[in-house]
Amino acid sequence: MSATALFSHEHNNHPADVLDWLNSDSPQTRALGQQYVAQAARDQRSLQDQLRKDAVQCAVLTGYIRYSIGIGLHAPTGSDGQQIDYGIPAGNRGQLDILGGGAIIDASWAVSTTDIPAQMREILRQTAKKSGVVPTTAVYGKNIVSYLMTNNFVSKLMGTNKENALAAMLAQGMIPDGLMGIQNWVDGSMAWFVEEDGTEDGNIVDLVGDDEIKFLPTPSPEIYELIPGTYRIPTTLGEVYNAASGALASFAPVVGRFSYAKVTDDPSGIKHIYGDTFMPVIKLPNAFFYATVKP
Repeated sequence: MSATALFSHEHNNHPADVLDWLNSDSPQTRALGQQYVAQAARDQRSLQDQLRKDAVQCAVLTGYIRYSIGIGLHAPTGSDGQQIDYGIPAGNRGQLDILGGGAIIDASWAVSTTDIPAQMREILRQTAKKSGVVPTTAVYGKNIVSYLMTNNFVSKLMGTNKENALAAMLAQGMIPDGLMGIQNWVDGSMAWFVEEDGTEDGNIVDLVGDDEIKFLPTPSPEIYELIPGTYRIPTTLGEVYNAASGALASFAPVVGRFSYAKVTDDPSGIKHIYGDTFMPVIKLPNAFFYATVKP
């Protein structure tokens, strides 16, 4: 099937001075020109890498992507751009009414008497029934550690000498892997990207709320894939053809990232064009769960 992918198309203009550096008789000057061009290429690649990372985080941590060609990523749950909805079921969000029998998180984790381990056992049981896959990773917001540290039932899990080491990790602001059946606990408070909003600094978009936990499966080709798209780029520039059909031979499809350069004459220089075509794809939306632990 065909689908519309995320697409970026940018360019750098290298002025005539750079051409002079690259053609200089001085080895030091040629090296300076090469360093200039190489640094520009590294910056381009860094921007492309960051776009992919941010898009994947949006997809996996929210179930949405919002994007505008020429602008970039928007807040996933906002109203700007075009939204990609991966179809995460409504019961997999919020207080987790996963199987339709009522919310699992029916008492706030901010209350010390809430039986958090019991809720976690039920979450793991129902997630397995929902998708056939048990979550192995929990990406948590900044308040979750404090809730666990002050919870009466979690404190009981720290009763033996071995488990006191886990308590020490909590005291340092880290949730130990393996706690309450989750293999990997990951601090999601630093999961964010900058949205272009017309200002110099942009708008910071957080992908994990302070009271949220994102329960994720182990990545596999059956669950998630980053699929590259195709874009036709010119293989010859400046040619003249009798008909549009003749010009088609001057284009070749490129998968994923692309890059090419051409000479400019007004003013003299080199225009380096680069971009990317890709789409993060969630193949098993039933296996992703986005919980809010403070109803």
